[in-house]
Amino acid sequence: MTRKILFVLKDFPSDGGVEKVSLNLAYQFKREGHFVSFFVMDGTSIPKELYKDFDIYSGNRTGLIGMILLCSKLFKWIKLGQYTAVIAAKEQANILTYIVSLVYSPFTPIYTRHCSFSVDDQCLSAKNIQRLYRIYGKGRGKIVAVSEDLANYIKQQIPSIRNQVYFCPNPVVCKELFDKSEINSENFSHPRPYFCAVGRLCEQKGFDLLLRSYAKALILDKNLPDLIIVGSGELKGQLRALADKISINDKIKFHGFSTNPYFIVKHAELFLLSSKNEGLPTVLIEALALKQKIVAFDCPTGPREILREGKFGALVPAQNIELFAESIVNTFNSKLAVPNDATESYTYSNSAASYLSLMN
Repeated sequence: MTRKILFVLKDFPSDGGVEKVSLNLAYQFKREGHFVSFFVMDGTSIPKELYKDFDIYSGNRTGLIGMILLCSKLFKWIKLGQYTAVIAAKEQANILTYIVSLVYSPFTPIYTRHCSFSVDDQCLSAKNIQRLYRIYGKGRGKIVAVSEDLANYIKQQIPSIRNQVYFCPNPVVCKELFDKSEINSENFSHPRPYFCAVGRLCEQKGFDLLLRSYAKALILDKNLPDLIIVGSGELKGQLRALADKISINDKIKFHGFSTNPYFIVKHAELFLLSSKNEGLPTVLIEALALKQKIVAFDCPTGPREILREGKFGALVPAQNIELFAESIVNTFNSKLAVPNDATESYTYSNSAASYLSLMN
């Protein structure tokens, strides 16, 4: 059965993980013969090439009046396109979709949550986000968590909506990932062996913890490989200052944003994840698919689930930099064979099938 599916997004930053996941899923739906389009509330940064592949509404409204106008636009877009399902990501998009669902019913609203309620750099408090999900759950829509642990977390936080909460894995593993990992498309080079971390330079990703952990690891073994951090973000200046303060500048490289981090990840000696909160960290799945040795904080939620309780990589108690440092040294000096099926749950086709099963 062919579906008409609309993605509603708050914005489309080039390094956005949620947007990347939505785009991966959209392309898989399209390959399977479904009609897909996007409604982006703030479309100022949408890549131009996407307009060739999808019908896209690109908004530029802000504030309360902007939200009211966007509600009207979304209502007309859904009605005109006769969409059978609307998948929203991030809270402004979820709120917009919920409001429209109150006045127009011929579609299934799907509200997605990609991290726990208590994330440091979100605008709304954890209590207010919890209130929103209680409201979503009382409606006719469905709430999707991107990991089983996150789904269980939401059910525990709001027991009254547990029957409306579902787990759908993110679409991460595909042929393109492996192909890109073989191509040095950005002419990357580094003169020495290196460890690697990838992510937006923001509070949630815990790169301050990573730098401190790495500094302690160097005390244990001064001959460790360098550390390359791939990503951009608002904390870049602070992180550079921290690296200077703890005297590891000569061992650190801030690579910046990359359109092909897979080549860098594949050729690293070790992949490190220092996040304070996650939902289902895409970069961890990608590193695992590329058969990397991994050290990750056991933060809520995702790493424990992806690494199968530590079977596929080292799990360290969240934000414990001393143990993280020890694990860096121990894992670097160990051998770990990653089975071929370690990431089969996160293929594009499995993800698409999970979402399609929720569409009435």
